[in-house]
Amino acid sequence: MKYLIIMALVLSAKLSAKELTITTLNIRWYGLGGEFNGHIGDEYRDKYLDEYLFEHTPKTDVFVFQEIVDTDRLSELMVRRNYNCLTYHRTLAKHQHVMFCVSKSYKIVRAPREKNFEIEESAIDKQRSRPALHGVITDLRGKKLIHLLGLHLKARPDHSRTRMKQIEAIGNYLKSSKISIPTVMVGDYNAFTARQTGNPHNDMTYFEKFFKVNKTPMKYVRQKYRTYVSGKVKSQLDHLMYTDNIEVKGFAISEVCKNYTNDAKRFKSASYYRKFVSDHCRLSYKLSF
Repeated sequence: MKYLIIMALVLSAKLSAKELTITTLNIRWYGLGGEFNGHIGDEYRDKYLDEYLFEHTPKTDVFVFQEIVDTDRLSELMVRRNYNCLTYHRTLAKHQHVMFCVSKSYKIVRAPREKNFEIEESAIDKQRSRPALHGVITDLRGKKLIHLLGLHLKARPDHSRTRMKQIEAIGNYLKSSKISIPTVMVGDYNAFTARQTGNPHNDMTYFEKFFKVNKTPMKYVRQKYRTYVSGKVKSQLDHLMYTDNIEVKGFAISEVCKNYTNDAKRFKSASYYRKFVSDHCRLSYKLSF
């Protein structure tokens, strides 16, 4: 009898478990045609991005984009695919926004007691820094599913300390907010290895250790592929961190990042992918909670 009760509870937990697929992609200087020196209107990648995101990417519930200059343009592209997008506002002309695009099967609302969707303290430079974008993903009835954070931390190997300050600000917010639902933090961490930074440990090791000491434990998904489409260094800049009440049930990455070559066709070719998509890989995670 006891065995039957335990099995019934296990089955009930499995049936009540929710799943979400989250995809992250840094689209190099989106809106400017992939170039810092470009202008609004120079963007030419929309039809290729549409094809790549919806024919060569796992079916996704929430997209987390980085490096979005023309937020209206990307929002229009995603609305045609039944996604609602949001970001924060900056007046700097070429600010690289973090952006959420959520399937119309779900909603995103502000976290409890928040007046907006950004963790302002994580922006070290109020205009230039990219703040952590965050909100609560709910079902259409309003049931809270996960607390989602989108990141684009400070770039370059010599800015590990700035990245750490940004992570500390996020950790302090998580600790004070006491949000109890499963939490996911995904995006372009600009995380470098110890060999690249000259520090004793990799950036992600420092981040994971901080969250543990801070009593807001989060771990990151280990995987073996590059996330940056460059032949020079096998960099893993993009990551997902998550709380213990989440299970990562699946992971998928751009094919070009599994087998780096210019000899393949279209999106499997590094040169083609860089020109028509980005210099970052697309990472997709299937989460259960």
